[in-house]
Amino acid sequence: MSTKPEIRVTLSRDLLSHLEREADERGVSLIWLIAGIVCDTLENTESPGVAPAAFAAC
Repeated sequence: MSTKPEIRVTLSRDLLSHLEREADERGVSLIWLIAGIVCDTLENTESPGVAPAAFAAC
């Protein structure tokens, strides 16, 4: 069975608005900005220097 790891992110209206402005200023899509934040957060919660295999593609 093939599965894709997925994460659901819930944002407040204020945070979403802020991230939309930030994405526009940086010239990146909102989805990529949020994905980068999620990946950075997940990597920082693991052991230092060891990226979990499931998130290696982040």
